[in-house]
Amino acid sequence: MRKILSYCKSHIYDLHYVLSGSITFLLMFLIKKPVKKWIAAKTDDKEKQKLWNGILIPITMLLGFLMFWVLSLISPLIHMSMPCALMSGAVALTEYAVFEQMCIGGGDEK
Repeated sequence: MRKILSYCKSHIYDLHYVLSGSITFLLMFLIKKPVKKWIAAKTDDKEKQKLWNGILIPITMLLGFLMFWVLSLISPLIHMSMPCALMSGAVALTEYAVFEQMCIGGGDEK
């Protein structure tokens, strides 16, 4: 048990950015569909819709950054760290990519 706690203490920033990235991943499910519907309503061309759907990547990174910032305010164990905040968004994007690969057909085209 001591080794596990020692590991957690030495990787506390890693644990926090993975947690904030996972929360961001879950929040993006609430944001993704309304954004895609809004883009579909504004553009008729499917290729332009795919290009505009790329806006979800910076939104995810920004939300991950903000989530890590909020966690750094709440947690007494860490301070705000720019690299960890950016990694939080990267974790959320990675989790989403793995989720999309595991789901057959994507599931969000309709």
